[in-house]
Amino acid sequence: MKVMLERSGGFAAIPGLSRAIVVDTSTEPPAVASELEGLVEAAQIPTRPRHVPAPSGAADHYTYRLTVERAGHTDVVQFPDPIADQALQALVARVQELDRDKT
Repeated sequence: MKVMLERSGGFAAIPGLSRAIVVDTSTEPPAVASELEGLVEAAQIPTRPRHVPAPSGAADHYTYRLTVERAGHTDVVQFPDPIADQALQALVARVQELDRDKT
């Protein structure tokens, strides 16, 4: 499974500062891969709306685009920050943490 997280927008939205985070479970330790797969399942990515608009007055907030590829199927969801759903928030936080651990 591959999980790609992209973040855009914000107060000083500079395109060059945003980059995609890609986590491939086939290259992660088994415990990390299992944890990430569990977080994807808990967030119910395939059943989520493909696009959740930002709330009114949220011009300076980030927008996330999450792509999950597994078993020949790709799901893409886009949602605003702050992330209201706890399961989705946990998934985003873990993907970001895995990226920080690699640097």
